[in-house]
Amino acid sequence: MFCRCCCEAEPRPQLEKVVAHQTLNVDNAGSTLELPHVLKLGLSPVREEPGQETPQSRSGGWEYSTARVHYTLGSQLGLMLDVSNPECCLVKGINPEGLLAKCATYPPGKVISQWMRLWAVNGMRGSSEDLVGKIEEIYCLDGLLDLTFEHPRGFSFDLAKHGNSDLGMELKAHDTSVGISSITGGGIVAEYNASVSEDRRIGLSSRIIAVDGSSAGGGKRMRESLC
Repeated sequence: MFCRCCCEAEPRPQLEKVVAHQTLNVDNAGSTLELPHVLKLGLSPVREEPGQETPQSRSGGWEYSTARVHYTLGSQLGLMLDVSNPECCLVKGINPEGLLAKCATYPPGKVISQWMRLWAVNGMRGSSEDLVGKIEEIYCLDGLLDLTFEHPRGFSFDLAKHGNSDLGMELKAHDTSVGISSITGGGIVAEYNASVSEDRRIGLSSRIIAVDGSSAGGGKRMRESLC
């Protein structure tokens, strides 16, 4: 799944720096950044450190997909990322005119879509900002970019508010979802988390994508209906 050097003993080719530009839309306080894109040819991806977590070694049964893109000068990647959570870099959208939508190769039935989490870039992990930085400066062989995504696991549950009972979480409205800024003890959500298995608990990386089966009105409307 990850790019690897063919042989440690092989001499590294001369590095050649080529500068291009692409637009990578980053949802961070509503900013959209025009990022300089530096492609360094002949530089191998960083190897895994001993004990580093990989999609194969991580427990919990999560699904992963790797999209491979052959980057060409002047092209647009077309990946929109939400980096409001430093530990969870979410796919906000895919531009249908970008390389990721038109030219990427995927495993069968594993097309990248909204709500997936960008997990690694050319086998390298990091915070949301780290991953964006690695896309800004691609370190790969022959212009290949491998993006590994974690598939979301959706679930629904019923919450009943009684009188002045509190949900016990701070909510932040996004365009098409509601994010969770914090979870306090003693609320309905904390009680729910204590009653279910770990993989079904609500956490800071969770997103609310529908309330009572509807996402009409976007994140702002859904947040209002919850408060």
